[in-house]
Amino acid sequence: MYPYQTNDELGSNPDITQLLLRVLHEYETVIASQGSISSTSQEIFQWMDILEAQRLLDHLQLVLDRAEMIDEGSNHTIFLKMLRFLSRKFDILPTSLTLPDVSRHGNNSVAGGGFADIWHGSIGMVESLVCIKVLRLNIEQDENQRALIRKEFLHEALIWRQLKHPNVLPLLGVSSELFFPSFCLISPWMANSNVVSYLRRNPQHSFSQTAISRYCCRLDYLHTRSPPIIHGDIRGANILVNASGHCCLADFGLSVITTTSEAWSSATTSAMKGAIRWMAPEYVRQDGSTDTLSNHTPRDVYAFGCTIIEILTGKMPFYDRKTDVAVLLSLISGERPARPRDIWYPETVWEIATSCWAEDGQSRLNAATIYDRFKLMRTDPINSFMNFQHSPRKFDAFKWNHILNMTAEQELLRWFDLGW
Repeated sequence: MYPYQTNDELGSNPDITQLLLRVLHEYETVIASQGSISSTSQEIFQWMDILEAQRLLDHLQLVLDRAEMIDEGSNHTIFLKMLRFLSRKFDILPTSLTLPDVSRHGNNSVAGGGFADIWHGSIGMVESLVCIKVLRLNIEQDENQRALIRKEFLHEALIWRQLKHPNVLPLLGVSSELFFPSFCLISPWMANSNVVSYLRRNPQHSFSQTAISRYCCRLDYLHTRSPPIIHGDIRGANILVNASGHCCLADFGLSVITTTSEAWSSATTSAMKGAIRWMAPEYVRQDGSTDTLSNHTPRDVYAFGCTIIEILTGKMPFYDRKTDVAVLLSLISGERPARPRDIWYPETVWEIATSCWAEDGQSRLNAATIYDRFKLMRTDPINSFMNFQHSPRKFDAFKWNHILNMTAEQELLRWFDLGW
């Protein structure tokens, strides 16, 4: 039996409490006898109609949103598992995720990609801009395939909604009416675009080192969820910068949803081509084509190593390879992105990047270890400073004056806290 301690977690409504206990008891019984269960199974919850399912889903989301649940104890994991199962089985979302009063600004999108268009918008009378990401479901003519794609995106939206971290872009909600039959993912508008564009526009305010250290923190946050959250498209374009200069990771799982839709695959091909530069070698076949393996955390770790180089240099991984074909051939040959030679960074940072690129995914660092290594660099700056890369660098006089007048500890802390 599940270890509920107080009625506060279940709610004060005895009806919803009894419903939740019945659902969890039945779910636990089936799991104990079969080991696993599919959301399409007809053996479970035959007595529940969609109205009861919606009530329970809304209650579970309300409980998960409560501040005291952020510590994610055992009940949090159970409730989250049940939320996801019910959402899949009945093809519904918590009512709180649907934003009814969303409006778009203008008659044209402001950006677009392989699977979505980006619009400016607002919610109700609030003047703050929001980002409306409209999924291009209308390109799929097969209604069954369109329904499947939509269902998978809804599931990813539900997962995204549960993430609570200062460096993770929050999902405000979804809308299925604004651009029907497509639907929209709605998040805060990030005024400064992505981190690479921001650094390119503001070289004098570079905070690349701070971005890297905070980036590994949120990757650790994703991979230590239960079950782990796989991002699937780790790169600089998905690290957004808000008006205050804080970085947030965005676009969870949108690139790793797999379907049998040829139309969808064709439409996203151009967007995915560039992502090859961050792609782990196990996803590349010997004939140079890409593979659709199941997603796993080492995939994100490999891409994180590439993103370190991207943020430090402002260039894409394998920037010296002019075409994606050349990048694929390099991966097949076991090559990795070249080491930056015209910037200054701790030797440990390069060691972390290369440890993310092990050929065997299981030999790569995990996100928790990466986070610990960056944390150690902050707490043991003298050691880290002694391991700085000493090959020739391009420094301007201003930077050299700072180096000469700083202790090792001051310099390393500046590297993390302010960046160059």
